[in-house]
Amino acid sequence: MRCGYILVGAALTATFAARAAPVTTNGVPVSVVATGPGTTQLFGLTSDAQGRVYVGNNSNDPSGIPVQRYDPALYSGTPIALQNFGPPVGDADGITYSNGSIYVTDRDDGVRRIPVGGGADTLFLPGRGINADGSPLAVRPSDGHLFVGFGGGTGVNIINEFDAAGAFVRAHATGTEIETMTFDPRSGLIYYAPFGSAVRALDPVTDVDRLVGQSSGVVDGGLAFDALSGLLFVGTANGANSGLIETIDPATGTTKLFASGFNGSLGILREPVSGDLFFLETNQLYRLESSNVPEPGAAALACAMAAVVATRRRRGGR
Repeated sequence: MRCGYILVGAALTATFAARAAPVTTNGVPVSVVATGPGTTQLFGLTSDAQGRVYVGNNSNDPSGIPVQRYDPALYSGTPIALQNFGPPVGDADGITYSNGSIYVTDRDDGVRRIPVGGGADTLFLPGRGINADGSPLAVRPSDGHLFVGFGGGTGVNIINEFDAAGAFVRAHATGTEIETMTFDPRSGLIYYAPFGSAVRALDPVTDVDRLVGQSSGVVDGGLAFDALSGLLFVGTANGANSGLIETIDPATGTTKLFASGFNGSLGILREPVSGDLFFLETNQLYRLESSNVPEPGAAALACAMAAVVATRRRRGGR
């Protein structure tokens, strides 16, 4: 099985208690390192230049909590509580990091920018990304341009592009609505998916839009491009074939099963500073240490991840 480092999660409604001990598969520990507040459903992962991990709030639970932060320097072997970071945000399904700040889509106000080094947050893009089901974000690292989708279920087939100062650049017409998206810094493509099974690619320079491949189920907020393996990782949720993680080769469109049995897998991150692999299950953050992450193309990680989730009983929906 061909594998990479980055996986994706799917937005579900479920609550789980933290594991009392690390999960180990063939000697590979997958540990719960942090838990979120109460029964709040979290969604989406990103990290800053210091390797701290940030978690958004799911649109299914718009309770107005702040973004949550995990600082690995505070972890000493037992799960810690995630820290509040910034002001309450009604919905942060879209969350990304760029140039010293976390950007989140607040369903009530627009896209917020929260400096990671301290200081007041700003409403970076007022009125943009407002959608009851959450609006996705992606950033182009080369110039800091921010791409904002309208979210699934809107019927709006547009991704808006803004420069690093927040000035509108242009709108990009897409083949479908955009439930989730991810940026490929190598090719410059935006990969995106509607609330459905299709995965598409948009070139924001030429506006060429094409079908890349199909997942086996409904994509609900989970899609990531892995620059190491060149694969897309897709999480399915809601309806038939839910709880799967699959890979799609964007060059061939080939879809392969990576893992199954997820129940509330809401985000995965290959953290570039530490090299660790993080994934989110409702309000629990798990970590697979970099020393235990195999090289791309090895099957061991897929086996480990599949074993972690194989016994999970999925509940809930969009």
